[in-house]
Amino acid sequence: MTRYYLVDVVSISSTKPRSSYSEQVIDRLARNILSSEVLVRPLLIELVDVESYQVVFGHLEYFAAVRARELDPRKGEMVGAFILNSNNQSSLKEQMEILDESQSSKGSNDGRISFDADTRITNLETRFENSINDLKMNHIKEFQSLKSEIDLIQTKLPERIEPLNAFNSLGTESLVLKLKQARVGEKASIKIANAIVKGRAEREFSSLTDVIARTQGLGDKRMVSIIDCWTGVL
Repeated sequence: MTRYYLVDVVSISSTKPRSSYSEQVIDRLARNILSSEVLVRPLLIELVDVESYQVVFGHLEYFAAVRARELDPRKGEMVGAFILNSNNQSSLKEQMEILDESQSSKGSNDGRISFDADTRITNLETRFENSINDLKMNHIKEFQSLKSEIDLIQTKLPERIEPLNAFNSLGTESLVLKLKQARVGEKASIKIANAIVKGRAEREFSSLTDVIARTQGLGDKRMVSIIDCWTGVL
């Protein structure tokens, strides 16, 4: 008695190229298999290695089962099949040949497409276009992810302000920190920062020269050193 089995799709292979069949037919049959949860005409397969099978008849159905697994790995994991053995080999092969001959005489040709150049090129172009679209989508996702990372980094960068604006706007603690970054000693930084805050309270500084003139302990050389450092810090 010939038994019907549910076989893992990934353990089956075919000797025919997938391009022998229309991608539209394969996809349509795959979606039907998933919705009906059954393959009306099971595969006829033979054991070629331990837990490894090869399609004898039903190559279109096999490729549809592969596509069904791509669409839904859980529902498309298994496919119905009859397994050839020494007892049923001749009778099952004969039955499949009769079915194929019958369908071919009606022009159905088992869903196969002719091997003329135009048809094969059209089929390959469809698959190539799908691959290009997938690459484009991946590129867009990667670009958006990179842009988000750059935007996040930019939000963490300190805001650049002009040195004169810094002298006129930064608080005492911020001025001390910036002066220390310019290699001004801690005591000198505190003294200069207090003098700057006090000086601008009377009148806003109009220029860097004005800052030097009205701030004790801040000479020309020290100002140049501070500006050189701040252009890369602020």
